[in-house]
Amino acid sequence: MLRLLTLLAVLTLFAPVQAISAPQTREEALRVDAAFRTGLAALDQNAPQAAIPVFRAILGRHPDLIRVRLELGRAYFANRQWGEARREFVLALSADLPDAVRRNVLAFIRRIDARRGFDWSLDLALTRLGSERDFSSDEIDLKFGDFVLPFTVNRSTDSEIGLTFDITARASVAVPPLSGPALSVTAFAQPFAFGDHARTAALKDYSYGIAAGLRFSAPRTTTSIALRGQQRDLAERSYERKTGLS
Repeated sequence: MLRLLTLLAVLTLFAPVQAISAPQTREEALRVDAAFRTGLAALDQNAPQAAIPVFRAILGRHPDLIRVRLELGRAYFANRQWGEARREFVLALSADLPDAVRRNVLAFIRRIDARRGFDWSLDLALTRLGSERDFSSDEIDLKFGDFVLPFTVNRSTDSEIGLTFDITARASVAVPPLSGPALSVTAFAQPFAFGDHARTAALKDYSYGIAAGLRFSAPRTTTSIALRGQQRDLAERSYERKTGLS
């Protein structure tokens, strides 16, 4: 718990990162600033689950606001959503961060990668699945030299409200013989599943599998080697299988 509180405390160094840069009007900037402060207040009150949708809503309209992305990563971290927190921190690293902030972000990523035990995450969302495009005709002309042959394209017109899902679990244990003061090594197994679910069979798209291997976490870098197997079922039929090292 002490380490967690220390890590949360050093995130005050995120303050030099500009909070508002993308809004084009003063009114929009004020709305973003008010929402941002609402999210920060929720974090200060130890309610990261309330702050997460606030920061996500801001980034939905202004994805280049790095300070907001950092605070979203902090909210995910406090809410023990490790995969989501790591994703936001990694995205933030692509920006021109001050050195002190970059070191703190790397420290958070290392903390996430070096964790042990079992955790899982579940992300569900309702969305419209299927093609949104409206073609004037299903016929196309293929040219072969001086010859033109008409063909009819079998385009799917299925579309309905469905469920997009992303489920991940992770179990990890320390590997003391390979670890040291500057390197933490963990062995992990990570089953996963993601895709789209709908009542219409043609819109069902499921992918699932497992990755297992070793993760090496150093102060500034994280490297992993894993064997990964994945199956994809499309329209209730086996579509492809993948195996390999990553």
